[in-house]
Formats: sequence, structure tokens, C-alpha cells
Amino acid sequence: DVCSSDLADIRKLFEGQISTVVQDLDGRWGQVQSSFDVLAVRVYKARQPTEKYDAAMTHLLTTLQKLVKINFSGISIQPYGSFVTGVHAQGSDLDVSLQGLIEPPSPQSEEKDKRSARKRADDARKKAKVKVLRRMGDVLRRAYMWDVEMILSARVPLVKFVDSASRIQCDICVGNDGVFKSAALRHIVSIDPRVAPLYALVKAWAKAFGINDPANGTLNSFALTMMVIFHLQNSSPPILPPLLELLAPDPTQAKEEAESNMSRKPGPNKDSTVPPVRKVVDSLNDLELCQERCKAFADRNF
Repeated sequence: DVCSSDLADIRKLFEGQISTVVQDLDGRWGQVQSSFDVLAVRVYKARQPTEKYDAAMTHLLTTLQKLVKINFSGISIQPYGSFVTGVHAQGSDLDVSLQGLIEPPSPQSEEKDKRSARKRADDARKKAKVKVLRRMGDVLRRAYMWDVEMILSARVPLVKFVDSASRIQCDICVGNDGVFKSAALRHIVSIDPRVAPLYALVKAWAKAFGINDPANGTLNSFALTMMVIFHLQNSSPPILPPLLELLAPDPTQAKEEAESNMSRKPGPNKDSTVPPVRKVVDSLNDLELCQERCKAFADRNF
């Protein structure tokens, strides 16, 4: 994503060897003299995708949507990840999810062993996803996509391929909850112009030190985004608000329930410790509410 000199500077950052002063980021920052700020802006600019690359990503998404519409009924394809969030880089891949799959109903069982019943339900859902992905893999091959690879035994089954026109890499999964999360994060990132450059620096740092590879047990990009948001929520003064204030229908009630939940000892059933408001937030996926509140926070320079 960034040049080797920038990766070297990331390692030197805490040695205080960077002293450049810049005035950039569309005039929204003015002068920034901190070594950290300078490197963040530099890495952010280096990672910026070109208009041509963004157009190619959009064209690939449109192509996939047409293929799904022709070959599937009741299923759509939705993007998620850094492309939707708006923090993608030149060369980033495209993550999409097949949404609307009618999953098999949960088995009605009177067994005392609810864990076994849940496992059977999970296995049935995974089989349904694998069936759809096998069919999608065949569709991609017929569309002359390159390097179609079906990874169906993984915890999250997916199909990987390379677009033959643009050579953009793409991952397809089924029923990913990242579709809403990514759309919400796009509005959250827009609250303050410092969020995206800081994320770009953290992402480059994680890659430089080999800890941005979930396949090998390290952090995925969503986890890095959450770390950045948490840091900015805890700065003084805070740059970002608590997420429940952006997503919960009643932020005050959500805060009270979250505080009450933190003081309670976890029971044998982990689900019982999830506050009711949190479950409501997870089920609503109210993007319009999130967008409205993010704009309000941005306008008042929270």
C-alpha cells in the first residue's frame, strides 16, 4: 500500500526522526507539526486509490450484481469492507456478500442438550451457504474470471477470484454482517478528517509488523478499525462519540444497560449478558439513524 521508505519511517516513528511540517488534507488540518501526524498524512496520501482504480472496483461490483441477478432468485450481492467504508487503498481487493439466502429453519427439538441442537443448526446453515457458493463459483468460471478458488471447509466459506478485466482480487461470502457495519463505519469515519489518516497509518503499521493477517491468527482490518475508533473515543477531548450514541434508538438507556452489564458477573449462558438495547441495535441496522447522528456530531465538532 505504501512505499518502503514509509514503512521504514513507521519503525522510526517513536525514535523522533521525522520532523517534516506539512499543510495538506484538503486544507482541513492546516499545519501539523507532530511526527505522528506528518507520517499519518503521508501514508494516507500514498494509499489513496486513483479514480481509475475506483471506477474499476465499481464496474466489477456492477458486473457481479448482473451475474447474480441472472443466475439466482431472491439473492443480491452487497459490498462490504474498506471499499464501502472509504478507507481502501490502491490495490485493495473487493469484499462482497451474497445476501437474502433463505437458510434452513432451526430444528425444533425438545432435547435438553441445546448445544447439540445449535450445532446441527449451524451445520445446516453452513451447508446451505456452501451450496450457493459452489454455484457462484461455476457462474464465475463461465464468466471467464481468473483463478476461481472455492474455500468451502473454512469457518467462513468463501470464493476467491481475480477479475479478468481489471485484475482486482475479490472475495465472496454469504450472509456477512459486515455489510451494515461497513456502511455505518463510512458515516463514522466522516465525522472527523483525522480518522482516515490515522487508520491508514495503523493499517500500514500492522502490515509492516505482520499482524494484519487473520488467516494466520492476527488482526483483521475490522479489528484495526475498532482499535482506531476506541483510541479516538478516549482522547482528550474525545474525537469520536460512543458508538451506541450513534446507533441506539435511546442512547441514554443503552448507556445505563451497558454500565449495568459491565458490573454483572457473566452467567453460564453468554447470551444472557448481552444488554437488551444492544440486541435491538443489532437487529435494527438503522443506517439512516446512524448517518443523521454522525452528521450532527460532525457539525458540532464533537
